[in-house]
Amino acid sequence: MTNCVSFNSSSDFRGPRPEYYRLLTHLCVHEGNEMEPQLADDCARALASMATALVPVKILPSFVEATCSLIESKLAWKAKTSALEFLQVINNCVNYIKYAHQSSYHSF
Repeated sequence: MTNCVSFNSSSDFRGPRPEYYRLLTHLCVHEGNEMEPQLADDCARALASMATALVPVKILPSFVEATCSLIESKLAWKAKTSALEFLQVINNCVNYIKYAHQSSYHSF
């Protein structure tokens, strides 16, 4: 499943599907799974793909809902760390895109 999320969110021009964000909590929980390293690796890849994918405006409500449920959930500290890293990557990608967009206007 996580390989499907990873592949589809990075290669599909429409961005990640809204349903993928419902898996966000589970991906964060299992990304730190020491008992099953393959599962942890798959979850890390899926989180990375979702974090770096462009999120279309129509999908933003699903993203915000999933993010709020992450914040409000009573996850273990490892899962909260994964969630924080996910949000940091998204924030950095958005800032990079915003900076690149502003720079392209100033270069003319």
